[in-house]
Amino acid sequence: MGLDEDILKVLKDAGSMGATASQIARRLKRKREVVSHYLWILKKARKVSNRGRNVWVLVEKIEDPFNIPLERSRRLSLDEYMPLAEKAYRMCREKVEKLFEKENVHHIVVCDGDVIYTSSDVDGILGEVVNNLMMKRGKPCYVFSREDMVEEASWIKVNEDYYPTVELFLGGRESGTRGEFYGREEGSLQISTQGTPTIPSLVRN
Repeated sequence: MGLDEDILKVLKDAGSMGATASQIARRLKRKREVVSHYLWILKKARKVSNRGRNVWVLVEKIEDPFNIPLERSRRLSLDEYMPLAEKAYRMCREKVEKLFEKENVHHIVVCDGDVIYTSSDVDGILGEVVNNLMMKRGKPCYVFSREDMVEEASWIKVNEDYYPTVELFLGGRESGTRGEFYGREEGSLQISTQGTPTIPSLVRN
């Protein structure tokens, strides 16, 4: 039995709780670095999945995110919720990404494999709205949001390209205290956001 099969056996025994690379290494009496390397190979083969950076689980152990009892979904811990949300995203990825191509779509709610609600409000979707959608359908819903560029921000040239910036005023615009920055021209400090890409982020409601 190879190390990859040993790792899969450990994760099978761990069940939905999963295990960290360090825990697997101790169990198998192998170096953590070697185990981590094999875990990433198994992830590429879609045999395992990681929750955040630390906990690993078998892919087959991740349930259908839309077919778990609604009441149970409300009691999920973050570690339990994240792989379900990630799987929900993969199941609806094409639909979600297509909608995010529209400038006025900032948040999307998916349920049972379909997009059931979209919002153009950059501030997000109210938890009450998501809760009503779940109650109506009797199934968990997942919210996906995208990061948006602030078009109203000023832009400055950095390394032959332009980036949106924000201004920081140390001491306030009207402050005259010695040693502090003040005034838009004399004391403003601009920091580039370096053009943060627009990607969906998971939001729990």
